[in-house]
Amino acid sequence: MTEPVLMPGKWITLRQCIRSSHARQKSMPFTPRTSWRGFAFFPRDNTVYEAECLKTITGWIQTLNQSHREQLKARKEAQA
Repeated sequence: MTEPVLMPGKWITLRQCIRSSHARQKSMPFTPRTSWRGFAFFPRDNTVYEAECLKTITGWIQTLNQSHREQLKARKEAQA
């Protein structure tokens, strides 16, 4: 059975998880909607990140992706 979608995103979807009676915390799975190209973060097993850590990681990824796009654009312009 598919869990109800709580928040659809551009690349991932947050789904509601059915919580067992003995679970202390609710977990919500994020599932990919489609494939994408770009830098990504692959956490190690058994790691936990809070909101500020994730914002920092997001900033790094955005900087890397922007830099890569600028390099591609410069190469195309140099070839023209």
